[in-house]
Amino acid sequence: MSSMPHPSAALIQTLEGIRRRVKTFAVTYGAGLAVSTAMGLLLLIVLLDWTLNLPTPARLVLILLALGAFAFGAARWIVRPLRSKLTLSDVAGRLENAFPQFDDRLRSTVNFLGEKQIPGSEPMKQRVVEQANELVGRMKLDDAVTTKPAWYSVAGGIGAVAFIALLAGLVGPNFLKIAANRLTLGDAHWPKRVELSLVGTMPKRVPVGKPVEVKIRDLKGKATKAVIFYRYDEKSAWQKELMTPAADGTYAASIDSKLAADQNKGQLFIKLEAGDDEKVLEPVAVLPRLDIARIEARVTPPPYAHAAPLTVDLGERPAVMAVGAGVDLTVTFNKPLSKTENVSVELAKADQKAPQITWKRAGDSAAVGSFAAHQNVRFIVRATDEDGFQNTGTQEYELIVREDAMPTVQIEEPRRSEDRTPVAAFPLKVVA
Repeated sequence: MSSMPHPSAALIQTLEGIRRRVKTFAVTYGAGLAVSTAMGLLLLIVLLDWTLNLPTPARLVLILLALGAFAFGAARWIVRPLRSKLTLSDVAGRLENAFPQFDDRLRSTVNFLGEKQIPGSEPMKQRVVEQANELVGRMKLDDAVTTKPAWYSVAGGIGAVAFIALLAGLVGPNFLKIAANRLTLGDAHWPKRVELSLVGTMPKRVPVGKPVEVKIRDLKGKATKAVIFYRYDEKSAWQKELMTPAADGTYAASIDSKLAADQNKGQLFIKLEAGDDEKVLEPVAVLPRLDIARIEARVTPPPYAHAAPLTVDLGERPAVMAVGAGVDLTVTFNKPLSKTENVSVELAKADQKAPQITWKRAGDSAAVGSFAAHQNVRFIVRATDEDGFQNTGTQEYELIVREDAMPTVQIEEPRRSEDRTPVAAFPLKVVA
């Protein structure tokens, strides 16, 4: 026959089981908290990095702080319960608090049955042990172990993991790949919430004074404002302006093109910002406008005039000539001309007839137009430079053409009729 365990041994085994159960649920509770904390810290790091686009040093500091917080929590909630020395006497004391009927009998029993000898009457000790065994047999000591916090903690941990898994499924594999790269201090870039796109094309070159029009659109439609930054050289400070929104979701701005007084050409640097997106445009070359540096008319009088050729600066005064005079109009510009576009004249008055001008080049930045003068003409010179820009000057030049006529004679002296003898001498002054 197998012998039944001694009642005192059964009591000790019960207390041992309760002690193991208490430690198990304490560790389980701590593990649930640790998992929830880990998921929360992971989500916090990713959200902060996604929102602020943190540089690598800042991410490293944030990750180290999160690891420190997790290590502290794990040590407090898991390591401490594992290493705690919960004695049978402690378990007995907690049971006596939960079941006042024991009235100190349970701890006394543990002490009496321990290796250390406790002084006192043996019959009294035996009686206390018997009463404790009797009470243990009538009560459900497992009810004294509160398990709800542990189960709630586990449920919280499982819920946190499920929430992170759900978010991972919603954001997609590309987001997760970027997040993993940045958590390991990689240089991957987050997908932008705003995506700027140019509307139309930007000019590569503009003449000074011509506004540069910039128009953009947010392809994702989440931008609430757009800012344009610009400067006229690489060393100057950026200037910024809010771009003007339109009903169709676009943003527009107009930037003046300028050159310093000592500059022959320059560059306009432009960048755009909206939300978390930035777009740097190619620099726009700012070039001087095509302008007339000098215009001269070399007038060759007709043969009947028997006069020498005359050169007149039309920028100072009109040229006066006789009908049929040959004119060589030399126009010198401030920059090289287009090799495919000819110089032309635009009449200032609609009722005038343009002369038949034959143009030829006189170097890269000058042209000579030859024609015969037959009538008065007031005109503006038009040309296109090598950059494809046309001059916009409005200065008018004039050629005055006079018809040939019989000469007139005017006697200036004597001023009036005079009486003279037949052989007298007198002064005579005549103007033709």
